[in-house]
Amino acid sequence: MQHEIIDEVEQSPKRGMHYLVLGVKLSLSVGLVVYLATYFDFEEIVKGVAEFPLWSVVAAFAVLFGQVSVNALRCSRILVFFDYAKRWLTVFRITWVGFFYAQTMISFVGGDSMRIWQFTRRQLPFKVAAEVVLMDRISGMVVQLTFMILSLPVMLFWVEDISKKVVLLLLCLAGIVGLVCLAFFRRIPAVVASKYRLIRAVGKMSDNVFYLLNNKRLSVQVLFLSSVIVLMNVTVIYTFSQAIGIGISYWEILVLTPSVFFLSMMPISIAGWGVRESAMAAAFTVVGVPVSQTILVSVAYGMTLLLVSLPGSLLLFSKSDLNSGKKKDVTSVAG
Repeated sequence: MQHEIIDEVEQSPKRGMHYLVLGVKLSLSVGLVVYLATYFDFEEIVKGVAEFPLWSVVAAFAVLFGQVSVNALRCSRILVFFDYAKRWLTVFRITWVGFFYAQTMISFVGGDSMRIWQFTRRQLPFKVAAEVVLMDRISGMVVQLTFMILSLPVMLFWVEDISKKVVLLLLCLAGIVGLVCLAFFRRIPAVVASKYRLIRAVGKMSDNVFYLLNNKRLSVQVLFLSSVIVLMNVTVIYTFSQAIGIGISYWEILVLTPSVFFLSMMPISIAGWGVRESAMAAAFTVVGVPVSQTILVSVAYGMTLLLVSLPGSLLLFSKSDLNSGKKKDVTSVAG
């Protein structure tokens, strides 16, 4: 009994910090949405979203459903890298569960946590499951950052507001610094890493990224699939834009949205709500799109993504088995 009381006391600060972080993120999402609502009639926005042509909703739904499939395929390829051959259908189910919780919890953090748990329920070692999901997430963020950096020269040419140019430069710089830091952890002496669990874990993840990049075939597949996911997001935004008569080209959306999605991927809000709308409104004004129309497109995207993810909640307790067979000619770095 005494030990239980001591454990409870020790965990109380951690639990308090968890709720504090959750409260801050929820406040940020709600605050940004309320801020936008002060400038626009929220009821009109909801009404406008409901009036989107059926063809655009069906098309967007199909693309986003395809995105779940592509994401599952990317995760399957990363599993192969770790010497685990899994049925794609099972990985697809796990990915769909992750999609649902990414839309209902704290951005991708909640979804990735559920994916790790789902893998461990199917006899995948926790360490491997965590590394697979993190590698999957990192690959997506690296490609998103690459698109943002490639679009930066055009964005700097289009944007006239100095403050917006500074924000874009800082975003790219932050992403690059993050990658450099990840690479740096590979160089930390083993004597130092052995003393700190976090440093050891990040160093191992850095090693895994390095080894994956050295595996030309798998790295090309993973980066290609990540690029497809980025283009699918662009396609959905373009579809909704055309549905309400916004005169914007696919190329312009491809240039404008990388920074929007990069920001919305950050675990600073609930499922990116508020952050995505604010960032997209700021980006699309660069090419003369009214903020009210941009908000409609962003909300339609978010609601469709939530709709696509809903079946994932029904798959939470699915008991489909994972094949634990080994892949040949693949060097395991998870050990």
